[in-house]
Amino acid sequence: MSAASHWRGIQRAATGDERIGIAQEALTNLQIFKPDVLLSDIGLPVESGYELIHKVRSLPTEASKIPAIALTAFATEEDRKLSLAAGFQVHLAKPVDPDVLIEAIERLANSNNNSENL
Repeated sequence: MSAASHWRGIQRAATGDERIGIAQEALTNLQIFKPDVLLSDIGLPVESGYELIHKVRSLPTEASKIPAIALTAFATEEDRKLSLAAGFQVHLAKPVDPDVLIEAIERLANSNNNSENL
């Protein structure tokens, strides 16, 4: 799939029915909607992205293995280490270049869930 197709999919997911707004909705929807990659902010309104990824990794289903990207304004080296230790494979600091985001999504969607340093 081309980078442009991925970006259109991201835009659709962010504005359409597949949009997952908060951690609890994400957990519920992961049981129905099986995305190739989970993209989450760390600073969510009710629960943090760290809490979300911990709950995802604790699921008793295949959904627990979904590759995940932390897309966040928390941009220090310590924040990156925390994200990776929490269970995200990639940590991207905002603002992120769309091409970098697309590349990370493509890489994780086509990988075997190894941690990456972007």
